[in-house]
Amino acid sequence: MNKRRLRAALFVMVFLSSLFYVFRSGNEVHAISMNTNISVINNYSSRYNYSFLNDEQKKAYDELEEKLEYYCYSGDSPCLSSTTLTIYDMSYESVNEIAKAFNFDHYYIYWLHTYCYSTGRANIIKITPNPRYNIYTQNDIRNQFNAICSVTSEVLKEVSTYSTDEQKAYYIYKWIAENATYAYDENGKPSEKPIDHSMYGNFVNKTSVCEGFAEAFSYLCTACGIENSVVI
Repeated sequence: MNKRRLRAALFVMVFLSSLFYVFRSGNEVHAISMNTNISVINNYSSRYNYSFLNDEQKKAYDELEEKLEYYCYSGDSPCLSSTTLTIYDMSYESVNEIAKAFNFDHYYIYWLHTYCYSTGRANIIKITPNPRYNIYTQNDIRNQFNAICSVTSEVLKEVSTYSTDEQKAYYIYKWIAENATYAYDENGKPSEKPIDHSMYGNFVNKTSVCEGFAEAFSYLCTACGIENSVVI
């Protein structure tokens, strides 16, 4: 994908988000405290997939989010640790829907993965280090986290000069298109390196595949209070 095609793709992302998602009103840039839990519990997150769950599923989702905040962070820094939520009174299909919604809504915590399994008597949702990134130590992840925070803070300073959500979203799209290039392997095919599929690759290494571009765009919009969702 050349730069012209990439810009066109990003423009479509902005256009579609303006069609299908309601932007939150207000001119203030609701910058996430970029040194605190990378917006795990973020009042301005759309929680798009959460909205499709029923009330019982939402209660389990909320409990899982509390566990994520408590077990998977040390102070303000991410940890490579695991936690589980055991559910006895819900079908496997319903519990699996919770796990999928949670995983999609927390795409930006790329070093963790959420999945569901059954023991026969109960269904378990587990948050655990993402095997795609098992080459990185906890210190590596923390350094990546800090680098993301640094880049995001600089972008948000510029975003804060714009008054409408549409202007902010358009600036974010332009910044991403100019900041990073598409990641190819030595054979000219889309890179399969895990880091090229993350927003870290897009923000810091300045190269990623489509997944990294989408995550970067969504993350910055979320930081500005603009409701959005990454479509898988």
